Amino acid sequence: MKNLHEGAVNKRTNKIIADKCLIINYLKRHPEVKLAFQPGTYQIKFGTEKLKEIYERTEIFFCNLEEAERILGIENKDVLILSKGIHALGPKIVCISDGEKGAYMYLNNELWHMPIYKDEIPPLERTGAGDAFSSTITSSMLPVSLMYKVSLTTCLIGILMRAVSS
Repeated sequence: MKNLHEGAVNKRTNKIIADKCLIINYLKRHPEVKLAFQPGTYQIKFGTEKLKEIYERTEIFFCNLEEAERILGIENKDVLILSKGIHALGPKIVCISDGEKGAYMYLNNELWHMPIYKDEIPPLERTGAGDAFSSTITSSMLPVSLMYKVSLTTCLIGILMRAVSS
């Protein structure tokens, strides 16, 4: 059983290394591309040193408060300290969400806060809220002409998928 677990960990590690190399090589060939990075559990466990080139090339970074503490290896709930710590790794913009306290954006040495929208009825589930938050912020930073193309492509894909499933 131990060998199977180690094999699974090694497979994940090898995949992270391969993915990192692909991303870095692509970014080197396309310096105009801006990277949004929201590390998952395995990328966080992999560590900042091994993902140094990713952090350095990141335009906008997303995580929650607890993930920021794990990434930096500190126990500190001060969002400004966490934001500055992540920023020091390379990302130009740092977004840290903090559950019902809302979200923070560190940009140009300023920390901005946006409180959470109060629900009239408690939500049934919050799974995916962080992903929706990061994708919305990222897409809002796209040039309008590109957003139009992305929206049009998304609509066409939706229409095609409905046609295929009919």
